[in-house]
Parts: sequence; C-alpha cells; structure tokens
Amino acid sequence: MAGERTEVVLYTDSGFEGGAEVALGGLARRLADSSPPEAVVIVGLEPSVVHRFTGQGVRGAVLAETGRLSWLKGLSAHRELFRQADVVHVSMRTVTACKMALLALWLTRRPTVIVHFQLPLFPCPTWRGRAVQSLLVRRADTMVAAGYVPAREVERHLRLSPGRVQAAPNVVADSGPVRCRTGAHHATLELVCLARFSKQKRLDVLVEAMALLPDHVRLTVIGDGVGLDQLERLVHVKGVAERVTFEVDEFQGDARRRLDEFDVFVLSSDYEGSPLVIVEAMLASMPVVATHVGGIAELVRNGSTGFVVPRRAPAALAAAVRALDRPEVRAEMGRAGRELALGEYVPGSRGDVLGRLHQTLLEDRHPCP
Repeated sequence: MAGERTEVVLYTDSGFEGGAEVALGGLARRLADSSPPEAVVIVGLEPSVVHRFTGQGVRGAVLAETGRLSWLKGLSAHRELFRQADVVHVSMRTVTACKMALLALWLTRRPTVIVHFQLPLFPCPTWRGRAVQSLLVRRADTMVAAGYVPAREVERHLRLSPGRVQAAPNVVADSGPVRCRTGAHHATLELVCLARFSKQKRLDVLVEAMALLPDHVRLTVIGDGVGLDQLERLVHVKGVAERVTFEVDEFQGDARRRLDEFDVFVLSSDYEGSPLVIVEAMLASMPVVATHVGGIAELVRNGSTGFVVPRRAPAALAAAVRALDRPEVRAEMGRAGRELALGEYVPGSRGDVLGRLHQTLLEDRHPCP
C-alpha cells in the first residue's frame, strides 16, 4: 500500500516448512524490525507455513489452493493481493514453482518483483516447463539464487543471460555459540544429521557409511516426514541398528538447540540450495561433512571447516568422518567454521545479499532528508 510504509509481500507456494521457508520467515522478521519498519505480509497456500511466521509485525494471508474450475478465481486473488504491494518477493522451492504467482505478476505492473530460487534443479523440468518458466520469471526486476553454483544452474536451465541471477546464500541470526562436544575427549564419536526423512536427503547413504565405520561412531538423525519405516528397516539390514538412532522432531527454525550433544554434523543430500542447517552447525562451532551439491561447497570450506564429499559415496563420507575422529582437528575446524559463518552468513554480513537488496529498496522509497 502506498504511504509512509513500504508493503512487502513474501510469497511461497510450498506445502511444508523446510529450510527455504525458515529463511523466508527470518527475512520477514528482519524487514519488520527495519527502520523505518516495512509492512510485511507472508503469503502462501499452506496455512501452517504462513501462520508459523506471523506475529511481531508480520501479517499472514492464505490463498486457497485452486483446482481447474477455480483457476481464474485463484489468479484474480493473486492479482488483487499483489496490486496492493510495493515489493513482491517470490520464494521458489524449485525452478518450476509459483507459476500462478508469476503469471499474476505479469498482469500486475505495480510492484517491484524479486524472484528467489532455493532448490533450482529439482524436479528437473521438461523443455516446455523451462520455456514457460523462463518467460514468467523475466517479469522479475531482480533474480537471486542460494549460491553461485545454483545461480549459474538457473541461468543455464532457464536460458537466461549470464549474470542475470545473483548469488544470495541464506543467512541465519547468531544466537551465540552452544556448548557442543566438539574438541572434548569422549569414548564415542557422535554424529548428527538434522533433515527430513525424504529421498532428497539420501539418509540411506548415511546409513551405508555407518556400516563402514567403527563401533564407537554413533549417528542420530533428527527430523520428520515420510520414509522413516524404510530407514529403520535398512539399519537392521546393515547391522548398525544399535549405533543409529532416529528421532522425530520438528526442529525447523530452532536447530541450534539440538546440537550441544554431538561432535560432527553430517548431510548426505542428493540436491540442496544453501542449507540453513549447515550454517547453524558452523555457528555452533561444529565441523561439517556434506555432499558436493548445490551451494554446499560455498558454505563448507573443504579441509578447513569440514569436508565436502561426492554424493552417493558412502566410502568417501566414512573416510571424512574418520578424519574428524580427533578432538583437536574437530576443535580447529569448528572454530574456523564459526568465524566463517559470522563473516559471511549472518544478517548484515558480507554475504547478506538479500538484506542489502531490501535495504536498498527501502532507502530508495524513503530517502534520507
């Protein structure tokens, strides 16, 4: 709405709350607390996602998911909401997401549009899907992706000009270091993975790596979602049921509270953007072992703050864990990781591209006297 306050709509069509949605909620709170404060509205199709981040200056609006008979009604509702906004920030869980919102923005000339790609390449779109999405995203004034590699992938798949998509890794507010076990001497080496029980996270690869590690190495996987039954069967087949524990916990947005019991953070995903949980682990002074996908290699400095290994490679993952089976190595990498995270991945840091982008928009609309 026009006036003294800039109205920013943060839009997502995600049906569940993952790291991308947590990042969006964090951005909403920072915008609402800016000076002068922006009028922030979280808009989505899933009530639980929207309502999770409302309050403290952030309003929420749920647009009903539409079927074929009500498609035009849904498009009209999107247009009406966007017409009242000054800035619309579209959070894209995949490169094919948010088609109705993007079409509505084509038909609504008022707002400044930011398109933010989180998981750019999955599912891989057909050539028709790429063509349609390539046309729709060109309405954006600015496009960003969760890292340099994801940005180049988006440009290639949507046939955008080089440099059209900026690298903007996700950032996490620092709540101070936790009292984690890293650097201490213990009889066991405790690994932790905070992730959904989904195919994307390839927890089966992590279980296979555990079968290659000695008995004093233990793993706890904390998360939610489907796929737990298959994983519990797999640990028995691999003979590691006594060393692998699965805990159901909707930890999103509060990952750090679960890290003080462990030594090393591990992530075996098939695809990622810029995982918030890795930044949380680094801020907690934990070394990280993760797969070389998406923007992970930009977060984890191989051999300095942890290790980056090929995806679907249990032996490589196990070898990286063995290299961290010394307290002094974990302590050194943990310190380096926290220092890196504070410099690059917290609000106001060098890597806070989205924060600077929104601040510039705010200053353009509210110039200093």
